[in-house]
Amino acid sequence: MTNQQKTIPVTREAALLATLIGLSVSISIASTAGGCKIIWLPFDYAASATVFSFITLFALGGVNTEFFGRTGGMLAFRAGLIGNLIATIIYTIGIAAPAAPCWSGSGGMNAQHAYAFVLGSAPRLFFAGLCAYVVGQMLNVVLIARLKQVVPRQLWLRQTVVPLFCQALDTVVFVTVAFIGTGPVFDIFVGQLVVKTMCLLLCSPLVYTAVWVIRRWLASPPTVLVTPPAPEVS
Repeated sequence: MTNQQKTIPVTREAALLATLIGLSVSISIASTAGGCKIIWLPFDYAASATVFSFITLFALGGVNTEFFGRTGGMLAFRAGLIGNLIATIIYTIGIAAPAAPCWSGSGGMNAQHAYAFVLGSAPRLFFAGLCAYVVGQMLNVVLIARLKQVVPRQLWLRQTVVPLFCQALDTVVFVTVAFIGTGPVFDIFVGQLVVKTMCLLLCSPLVYTAVWVIRRWLASPPTVLVTPPAPEVS
């Protein structure tokens, strides 16, 4: 008697959801690691290096919620938070572990100091990102899901106006928590908000196109995910 392995077909819906969640988690973790750098902008403004990745996160969250509803958006949201928490713990352990004598950078650079400087900001950025996530990303998911029920044909409203509003709140929270006492908060806030707004307006047509292409690739309306009710305790 031969053992036959059970096969589970992967639908296009499942593949799309897994891809969107995977991309969201990857970009979220990369943002935490690379967010300590402040980039220069014209007119002597500044912004966190994560400014571009946050735009991508909002776009992915919007597409996810567009196809899978509030539950799908919240799945990606929670997965991103868990991934960031795990990454932050790994960074903290790596910094605390004693460095080998042979480990050094070129040109006499203190490799341990550089390692700690880059990844040591992860806990603060994680906390700032957590606060900004709760205010911005969660609100973005909730509003998009709600507006799709109220005005299902107004894609531009859900994918442009809502993210612009949520990005502004996200920026206020993130910049304040991440950089107060360590950098020019006002300059970073202005630079971050301007760049996010410009990128969001430029990316909106790409989001519309992605939604259009995915709808035709799926061939049928996707199943809107719902959270099952909690079992009754007898």
